[in-house]
Amino acid sequence: MSDLTKKSGIVYLAVFLFLVCAIATALMAAAKLLTDEPIAAAKTVKTLEGLKLVLDGVSYDNDLTKDMVELDNGFKLYIAGKDNVPVAYVIEGKTSTGYGGDVEGLISFNADQSIRTFIITKHNETPGIGTKVTDRVRIKTITDVIKGTPEDPSLPGNATLDSFKGKKAEGDLKWTKEDGIHFVSGATISSNAANDLAWNAATALKNYLKKEAK
Repeated sequence: MSDLTKKSGIVYLAVFLFLVCAIATALMAAAKLLTDEPIAAAKTVKTLEGLKLVLDGVSYDNDLTKDMVELDNGFKLYIAGKDNVPVAYVIEGKTSTGYGGDVEGLISFNADQSIRTFIITKHNETPGIGTKVTDRVRIKTITDVIKGTPEDPSLPGNATLDSFKGKKAEGDLKWTKEDGIHFVSGATISSNAANDLAWNAATALKNYLKKEAK
């Protein structure tokens, strides 16, 4: 085989590989464009459902997604208003201190900055242990099944998450068991993650409102 033939073969191979890579890249870009929008839409729906849960009982007349503020720590602040007056706040955020990594949640606050409702929206905590901290599960008894008891539409309780109700970020130290926070035995890391998330959210809200008041 002549040197010219070898060189031609290498050129053809290079061109072929270039075309394959270009086509693969184009297909991947097209797939991303096709999937990004549905994923974003699904996430928006999930967020709106969560906001509705944590703001249950609050009367507001504004579009929460439009009155959203990006905070410095990566948290998102949603302001619920009535007649242009804030009546409640919701912070969406996450902490990386969970046993299984990131723990994400939504926390609603009253106008006085006290916590109303706390839900965990995403986590990787250990089933049956860490999930005692993160999950709100309503247990349906066999009696309920037999009697055909209607589903309770209210938010199921959770000893840890509900223990934050009424708490404010006062001072510089995170809440402890002495402050009434419920820590699950055997799930200390998950309990601390919930405490971190709630405290950081409450502190972020306090700092934001203090800054706005100046």
